Amino acid sequence: MTPVANGVYTGDRPFYWNNIDVGGRMCVIQFPDGTLWVHSPICLDETTKSALKKLGTVKYIVSPNYEHLKYAKQWSDEYPGAFMWGCPGLSQKLPDIEWEGEIPYGLTRPSDSDKLDNCWDFNVIVPLHLDMEVSRI
Repeated sequence: MTPVANGVYTGDRPFYWNNIDVGGRMCVIQFPDGTLWVHSPICLDETTKSALKKLGTVKYIVSPNYEHLKYAKQWSDEYPGAFMWGCPGLSQKLPDIEWEGEIPYGLTRPSDSDKLDNCWDFNVIVPLHLDMEVSRI
């Protein structure tokens, strides 16, 4: 884990696409209570598990799009108490994972009608979740 700011870390690993290493990077944010928020999980090896254990307890795992789901099952299996969040449609694509929910496109702060139970505090980490797959005219 590479510290980039107070309580913010990145994990970098090779990631091959068409035999080209395009790199893989996740972000880990450490909350004051010692829980961890993981965005775009990378391959979960022993070194990564050990580094995370030193930082705190993995509580939230976010797979933000279809490009970042390759290792979601690994993380779900390793951290069964963590809340798994994904983009719309991800729960159908990976039904063997117990997803807590999907983050709706366009969401920046949930309203009472959004009903995002077991979600992180949006006053601490505010999502900007855009649908980049939609054709624009």
